[in-house]
Amino acid sequence: MDVIRSVKTRSNQYVFRKIILKIYNQSCCITGLNIQTVNRASHIIPWAEDKTIRLDPRNGLCLSATYDAAFDEHLISLDDDYRVIISKGIKDYYTNESVRAYFKNKEGVKICLPVKYLPNKINLAAHRDKGEF
Repeated sequence: MDVIRSVKTRSNQYVFRKIILKIYNQSCCITGLNIQTVNRASHIIPWAEDKTIRLDPRNGLCLSATYDAAFDEHLISLDDDYRVIISKGIKDYYTNESVRAYFKNKEGVKICLPVKYLPNKINLAAHRDKGEF
């Protein structure tokens, strides 16, 4: 049976994604992975929290799906030098080899930065404040 649903969509979200993927050359800024269908345009300050910066490319990062999810949950973030920092929440799982392999080796690594529209450091500080770093 087919069901018709009304769905609220984020108009212009696709515009943000297009901009972010372009300025990061379609590549995850942490891993360099360049599979466009796997990469996400991640907001530093979430879409719902501040209407004024929703489409600002300085409020975005191109992250592969797993790193995007970890960033959204404040399990990873970036310091003021654009280096990856790992939260206590992930470090608690370092006994797991997969977690160690995926995250520990990225700690302290400087992300690949776009030529234009560097991530906003004030937004990054606000992001860090929500995690346990």
